[in-house]
Amino acid sequence: MELEDFIVKAKRSTYASGVKPKFLDWGFEELTYEEEDLFYRDRC
Repeated sequence: MELEDFIVKAKRSTYASGVKPKFLDWGFEELTYEEEDLFYRDRC
């Protein structure tokens, strides 16, 4: 899988999908996506 394709798919599967994020102890929100040997983490 191309990195660009993975990033687009990961973005669509996290915040763009409307899935509720995991709330971290220090006040951040986190969504993760994983496919094959690639891992994406989005925090805000």
